[in-house]
Amino acid sequence: MITIRTKINIMNAVMFQCCWFAAVLGSTYSALITLILALAIYFYSLHLIGARIPYMALMVTGLSVVGYMGDTLIARQTGLVYSNSLGLFAPIWLLVLWIAFAATLELSMKWIFIKFWLTAVVGLFLVPVSYFAGIHLSNSYFLEQHSSDAFFIFEGIWWATVLLSYRTVRHYCEEYYENSIST
Repeated sequence: MITIRTKINIMNAVMFQCCWFAAVLGSTYSALITLILALAIYFYSLHLIGARIPYMALMVTGLSVVGYMGDTLIARQTGLVYSNSLGLFAPIWLLVLWIAFAATLELSMKWIFIKFWLTAVVGLFLVPVSYFAGIHLSNSYFLEQHSSDAFFIFEGIWWATVLLSYRTVRHYCEEYYENSIST
């Protein structure tokens, strides 16, 4: 029998993929509509499992803003031109991806935090591969061909740092919450 938690994790993973495809292949509007639907399902799911919704909203918001700004800087430094770019900033669809991804970390992607090394490997190698697929499918491009190597390295380091930092913050927040309940 499939538990409610398993159903929620599956729905969360499916909604992230819907956001990914809507953002990379669709328009900004389709990405935003898909994100709104995904977030509604996400917060309803958190409610069903009794999660601390304000805490999770803060974690999703913080990670999304930090990630989006980091990706914006990396793109500028490596000569990546995103489709539908906002001048100095990366496009809205990239922010949609960050928000959608951040909403997976406590549900369908929680497994990446099991071991420190697993978190690092996902950030260093798997995420940059996903970026190359997104860059190609979204008609984004590098100003110079060799810039893609630097982008891969910077994104890998960035994502490993962000995920490991999130893992640490999450650990300390949970520890603090448990201690505040027991006192």
